[in-house]
Amino acid sequence: MESLELEVDLPAARDRIWELWTTAEGLTAWLGVRAEVEPRVGGRFSIEFGDLAAPSAAVEALKQGSVLSIDAPRMLVLGFAGTALEVELTPRPPSGSRLSVSHPGLGDTAEELDWFSEAWQSALGRLQVLILREGVR
Repeated sequence: MESLELEVDLPAARDRIWELWTTAEGLTAWLGVRAEVEPRVGGRFSIEFGDLAAPSAAVEALKQGSVLSIDAPRMLVLGFAGTALEVELTPRPPSGSRLSVSHPGLGDTAEELDWFSEAWQSALGRLQVLILREGVR
C-alpha cells in the first residue's frame, strides 16, 4: 500500500481552513455533496462524493468513519476505509496557512495511487478556489 503526501499554501487563516474541514457546511462547499462530521475523538465522519455542480445527482461513493485524533485548529486525523487521513495546518505569515494532507494505505498499484493523487489534487484545487473567492480572512 502506498502513501500520498500533499501540501498547499492557502491565503486564509488556519481557523477558516479548519472550519472547512470540520463542519458539514464546510466540507460540502468543496469536497462532497453531503457530509457529517462530529469534531471530537470518536466522533462520526461521513462524506458522500458526487457531482458538486449537481448535488442531487447520484452519489458516486460514501465514505464513513470516525475522528481518530483532533488538536484544533492544528491537526485532524480521520479513520475510514482502512486508512487514516491526517490533515495538518501550519500558519504561514502574514495571513495564510499551509495545509498538509497525508493519506497512507492507498492502492496496490501505480495506477490506483495516480487516481487517488489526481482526486486529492482536484479536491484541494476546489478548496483553493473557494478560499480565493472568499478573499483573505
